[in-house]
Amino acid sequence: MTLLFRVRQFFYGPLWHTRPRLGAGGGVLAIASFLIVLNVACQVHEPRPFADPPVAASNHWRNLKESGEGRLESWWKSFDDPTLHRLVKEAFRGNFELEQAWARLDRAQAEWQRAGAPSLPSLDLQNSFSLSRFVDEDIGSSGGGFQIEPIDERSAGYSIGPRVNWEIDLWKRIENSQAAANYRFDATVDDLQATALLLTAQIADSWFVFREQKALLSLLFEQLDSSRDLLELTELRFSLGQGTALDVLQQRSQVASVEAQAPAVRRNREIARNRLSVLLGRAPVDLNLGAVPDERIPFAGLPQFPNIGSPAELIRRRPDLRAARSRLRAADREIAVAIAEKLPRLDFSISYAFSAARGSGLFDQEVGSVLASILTPLFDGGRRDAVLRQREAEVRESLAQYAQSYLLALREIEDALVRENEQKNRLKILDRQLDLATKNLREARSRYQNGLVDFLSVLNAVGSLQTLQRTQISERRVLWGARSELYSALGGLDLEGLEARPLSPRLGAQMEDE
Repeated sequence: MTLLFRVRQFFYGPLWHTRPRLGAGGGVLAIASFLIVLNVACQVHEPRPFADPPVAASNHWRNLKESGEGRLESWWKSFDDPTLHRLVKEAFRGNFELEQAWARLDRAQAEWQRAGAPSLPSLDLQNSFSLSRFVDEDIGSSGGGFQIEPIDERSAGYSIGPRVNWEIDLWKRIENSQAAANYRFDATVDDLQATALLLTAQIADSWFVFREQKALLSLLFEQLDSSRDLLELTELRFSLGQGTALDVLQQRSQVASVEAQAPAVRRNREIARNRLSVLLGRAPVDLNLGAVPDERIPFAGLPQFPNIGSPAELIRRRPDLRAARSRLRAADREIAVAIAEKLPRLDFSISYAFSAARGSGLFDQEVGSVLASILTPLFDGGRRDAVLRQREAEVRESLAQYAQSYLLALREIEDALVRENEQKNRLKILDRQLDLATKNLREARSRYQNGLVDFLSVLNAVGSLQTLQRTQISERRVLWGARSELYSALGGLDLEGLEARPLSPRLGAQMEDE
């Protein structure tokens, strides 16, 4: 005979019908009461959708000067830079801040599972052993011609059996608690994407700075060679009596000025390399960027301008906004949980056990019970009311955070747009300056050779041109950085673009090599 059959026979067998039962009136009253409870067991707090933030915003961008259809997802690929793509892939595997985000995601999933567990019955196996001794020495006195021996009794008991507990979710406390945990899980997923999005922006910025400093260093070597050639020519003219000592000293000063630029450039290049190392989850000494080609004119041209959509679409694109909205919805569900905590709770408990005074007769005696209990809160010193007020305040706080995050997102995009627009204008002016500086140097050299001007005019022209050449490289990098900021502000990343570390393989998807 199986355990399940014996339990069923115990509760529904012949012995059950010999036990006291409710009368007809009591049974009807119990059923009616139960139906009334079920009828009123509705949602005690209607959840609010909180779709859009409470912010009046325009449906267009103030600083948008052009439109395009460039990609937003995996935006770093738009720059058509294989090294940048490789660095991002490696960071998705090795960055420890991203690994922390994966761990928080695992924790949020466990919290969601824990919050929903009370909606199902819990099954436990009870094991008990009792040992007792009763001693009464007063009975040992004699009286009435006979004597009673003192009492010294020992007994042992054993019990084993299953126990089922189940809370009936009358006021949807458990359902709302699990819904809140689910929204927090959604927020954690978006936090993971926001972390990855910030990581890609940091990698792009560091890589662009590294390329800028490397190009500047190459340009400085070219300028230094040109300046030294000019110094030799000046010294030759001085030896032939066609120049002055002042001309030689001024040119030597110009060479030293160019040489002085190199240490700062090398410093910035190594700092950018070290920053990349940490972003990739490596010690700085272990980073090998491979053979990075020299670029005479880096950052030539921008990717196609992206389709940035309308301000209303930001909520769908930006992971930080989605996370703020999910946390707001979770806080709203916690209000329903706090209200349900103030209402009666209905619990069912079913137990069935085998018991015996000795282990050899463990299955000879059977004990079973069915218990329904209603716990009604009466007095708790105002704790539940305080919790409810706390949850309501958290909703107001989360709503304000949602609105503030949306405003900041709008500002970030407008800032990125105006940076790119004005940087393009600056580069146009800088190109004209470079053209004029080149012509100015050519004219100054011609006049100096003809004895029409002194050597100082040539030095000024050379210094101006070299400074503008270095500035052009830096300003082109600034333009690419502005575009990177725009991509990041638009939320250009999907979860499918992430590659999880081995510790978190469940939600990670392998990036396809393109």
